[in-house]
Amino acid sequence: MKIKYLLVVVCCLVLTQTVSAESKSKRNICEDVGLSNPLLGLCNGYLNVDCRENLKHGTPQCIALRKNFLVRSGGKNIDEILNITSPVSDNQRVFNAKVTPDTFFINESSSATISAEIASGNLYLSSVVAYETDVDGNLLTELEPMYDDGTHGDARAADTVFTMQMDVNKAEAKFVYVRVLATYQQDTNRYLSSVLKIDFLKHLSYEVVSNGTKTLKAIKALYLERLAEMSPQRAREMAYREARYNPDILEVTLDGMHLSILFKGGTRGFRGSVRLDEPGIFID
Repeated sequence: MKIKYLLVVVCCLVLTQTVSAESKSKRNICEDVGLSNPLLGLCNGYLNVDCRENLKHGTPQCIALRKNFLVRSGGKNIDEILNITSPVSDNQRVFNAKVTPDTFFINESSSATISAEIASGNLYLSSVVAYETDVDGNLLTELEPMYDDGTHGDARAADTVFTMQMDVNKAEAKFVYVRVLATYQQDTNRYLSSVLKIDFLKHLSYEVVSNGTKTLKAIKALYLERLAEMSPQRAREMAYREARYNPDILEVTLDGMHLSILFKGGTRGFRGSVRLDEPGIFID
């Protein structure tokens, strides 16, 4: 009985020492790269939940830890500091990903088709999935599985192009980011497409477009009047300077004879241009 008790105690001691040594090893990693509190604590937490592992690296917890470290450190990437190579491999087996159409108006129900060419060798067919991501491509929400069987918007079965269709309707102007993910047998990596961007816009009002068109015509008319008093280049420069101080204009560029203007309105404004050369108004 005493022998069994001693064996249990010895086993527990060995286990405790092993866990302690492992924790100490992780702490040493963070200390060795020169981190101190509070970044040292964040680094230890990152390692303690095994964010270096393939299956953990893309989890919401590890994504949150990386973002927290990025903010607290003033923009440093913990993976780069620890020399961790992301287990997610981009564009090695997922090709030609696209979303069509990629622009929609808010408060309108529509459908987007996402497709990607997937290398087929040892592929888990059920693993090909579209995910919504953040702007950096970190996975956030699983959307829908993708198919290569001639259904769900797939044009042709068994051609290695996987497709899915999803309903879209957003109440606010924004970008939505999407990636396609695939996994393979006997391969712990997850393979991802490039980040696809879907743009949701506000409609431009008639008033905004009408006022912008009138502004372009007024710029052209004033330019033509000034040609009687100054050189074309001088008149163009004056038109450019005046447009810059117009409160309804966001951005102005002058490229040779072309004055390009980004007007306020809609989601990200709307662009118009006028050619400042010979008589006649040309609005592109």
